[in-house]
Amino acid sequence: MKALLLITLSLVTLNLQASIRWGSQCGLTDAKDETEWKSVSENQRLTQATAQELNSLPTLTKQQLIITAKDEAKDRDDDASAIKNTVQAVKYLRENSESEDVYVCNYKVKKLRVTEISFWPGGNPYGHIFLSGTTRVIAFNEDDSVACK
Repeated sequence: MKALLLITLSLVTLNLQASIRWGSQCGLTDAKDETEWKSVSENQRLTQATAQELNSLPTLTKQQLIITAKDEAKDRDDDASAIKNTVQAVKYLRENSESEDVYVCNYKVKKLRVTEISFWPGGNPYGHIFLSGTTRVIAFNEDDSVACK
């Protein structure tokens, strides 16, 4: 009986890991419904942040900003290797944002906590959604719609 229970538990765990790893179900809704996306902290607007302010951000936030900017640069066929630090990452996102807005937002969606790095290349936000406390991208904000990775 113990062996059967362990095998079942192992299969459930592997299935859950595969779902998260391959993005078939990232646990986020397609639309950013305000009734489900609850802000868990003050949003950080980096639009007019100085280099000193950007360099004083938590290390994890800086890494998330760099990942977002490099991925966006690759998507636009720009030189992602030119983005080497947080200041360059935020500069790149600002330059490719219609309003120069760049935000770091923390949400709770159902039971999942996420961090979103967003910018506005047009009328709606785009960006990366990270599993909170990690540099793992689990979804993308594409024109204010969520797409699991």
